Amino acid sequence: MIIVDVTNLLMSGSNILAVEVHQHSAQSTDLSFDLEMNIVTNQANIMVEQPLPWSFHEVWRFFADSLGPAQDWHHTNYNDQMWQLGHSELGYGSYKELTSIPSGSVESRYTTTYFRKSFRLDDTSNIANLVLDTNFDDGVVIYLNGHEVGRANMPSGSITYNTLANQAAEGNFAHTTFVAPKDLLVEGINSVSAEVHQHNISSSDLTFSLAARLVSITYTPPTPMSLPLQSSVSWEYSYDAGVSPTWMNHESGVGTNWVSGQTPFGYGSTTSLTNSGTDLGTVLSFGSNAENKLVSTYFRTRFVKPELPECVRTFAVQIEMDVDDGAVVYLNGVEVYRANMGFGEVSTDTLAARTVGGIAMRHTFFVEGRSLQSINALSVSVHQADVASSDLYFDLKAKVVLGRLAISPRNVLRYTVVDDDTGLEGQFISAQGRVGYTNEEEKVRFLSRFNRDRSTITTRYRHFMYLDKKDFETYDRLVLSTTFDDGVVFWLRREIARSDMPEGEISSNTLALQQFEYDQLGRVYALNMSDLRVGRNVLFAEVHQVSSASSDLEFAAMALLERLDGKQCSCPDKPVRRAKRANYRQCHKVKQTTTRESTETTSTKKTPVSFTTEPVVTTHTKASLPKCLSPDAVLCGHLLNFKTCEDPQMLLDCGKLCGVCI
Repeated sequence: MIIVDVTNLLMSGSNILAVEVHQHSAQSTDLSFDLEMNIVTNQANIMVEQPLPWSFHEVWRFFADSLGPAQDWHHTNYNDQMWQLGHSELGYGSYKELTSIPSGSVESRYTTTYFRKSFRLDDTSNIANLVLDTNFDDGVVIYLNGHEVGRANMPSGSITYNTLANQAAEGNFAHTTFVAPKDLLVEGINSVSAEVHQHNISSSDLTFSLAARLVSITYTPPTPMSLPLQSSVSWEYSYDAGVSPTWMNHESGVGTNWVSGQTPFGYGSTTSLTNSGTDLGTVLSFGSNAENKLVSTYFRTRFVKPELPECVRTFAVQIEMDVDDGAVVYLNGVEVYRANMGFGEVSTDTLAARTVGGIAMRHTFFVEGRSLQSINALSVSVHQADVASSDLYFDLKAKVVLGRLAISPRNVLRYTVVDDDTGLEGQFISAQGRVGYTNEEEKVRFLSRFNRDRSTITTRYRHFMYLDKKDFETYDRLVLSTTFDDGVVFWLRREIARSDMPEGEISSNTLALQQFEYDQLGRVYALNMSDLRVGRNVLFAEVHQVSSASSDLEFAAMALLERLDGKQCSCPDKPVRRAKRANYRQCHKVKQTTTRESTETTSTKKTPVSFTTEPVVTTHTKASLPKCLSPDAVLCGHLLNFKTCEDPQMLLDCGKLCGVCI
């Protein structure tokens, strides 16, 4: 698309517009022509002077010729009315340009192309600076009101029409951010000018687009959003917020360097499971050096606590995040989730644990509803695994789910390593949340807890869930969100899932099929309530390495008892009105029954229990099962679920066999 200003060519009376369309060759199979004309009053102000902020898709004036414009082309008072108009992205040779601009002959491209746009400021007293995010190919020089703001991939010294860029841009285009100081801004008309240079005159493409935004001295937090949070919504982002220890709290005065943009954020060629990657909401800067990119980028938004009926006592927020490479998520200043990151403190220079390539990792996790405030600050720091990384990606969605967390990061799990040769378990250790290691230093600390001086293939984990009869009446399924590296097998009274593991029997020295891939740190399983039972349920997991020399291991689990029908309860806390007493009694009948049964169970708790339930039949042999799921351990399994390890001998046997009733 090309926009042409013909104001100066119009005559009084009748005007004739003629167009000739040319084919590339006589054998061409298609032809197309369309044209739209509009009369615009005061076109210079409407089309060129545009209030900030600017997106990457705006109207610019451009000049492309074999000779450059006048020397004062980048000054504010320069008359650019004869320049052509077009929507960015402007250029040629790329599949993304909205306006194709003249390029010269194939053998001798125009060395430099020029662009201009202006905006008006009525008051500069509360402005800190002007941020200019720029996409270009190959080199660029940016000016504000005739003063150079910065240059990228260009030589030092004076710049002319014939000056070539230092090198060809990698990929479709390069990206950088320029910050213009407040001193260059004026009250009234301000002009932004850019010149884009080719690396050589036979170059096949050229690209230019620029987004601009003002940064204020004082900070006003954005208006909180309501759940659900979808993609393509506004978040704040910053490249240097991590220097402040309170960046995740959205406190007043902390947001000087924060600006707004739409999700998904990123740069490079990373895509997500649901996004092709061609339509990033906001293209981010990686800094001024492509070989030493910014390690961390920061994002945050605010949302209000959802309004639910008073009788909804338990709910959670389900968060689905796509990220490349790693991320740490905070809610109201408290860390709630860590994705593909190490186990230590996190700073602006902390690298992600692993490189993610091609498709961003999908992470699904839950936040308890009771942890929400009236207005909540959701903040995320995204980290690269390498300063030379070619891409970055971040997108997040959140919604309310009716249910309660059966396993939360606060719950204690038990874990141990297994001897590769004998298959014997070591001592079980208690921990919370995520367990493992992501580098050699963390690996040494991890294995030293078991007095081991060599690697191990298998690590076993146990999580405990307590369910009562009311849970089976209220909820429809258990949603299990897991993190693991490299392969895993899950049991819940029976094997419920395995990933990246071979078929057949699994032993302590069985290797995973492949190393970490993009989708392994975020697998979600939905289980029927029939897989569970009243009392204590034990989730078993065996995580296997792809090699005994592997330098990383990771396991974490969260589980949500979810209600699918979405029906809202109608039981009031008390029968406020006489007319509603009958409904109140009927509504609470189940609760009274459950309470009575619970009281009866409690009164007989110390009575010896006889178990007649047969062992759970699976397709695996006795040797392939963890000890606590083998037929010999049926009694122990019952003891674990009904918490009746009172008998000393039972307690001793159970502790030896299962390592949990102690």
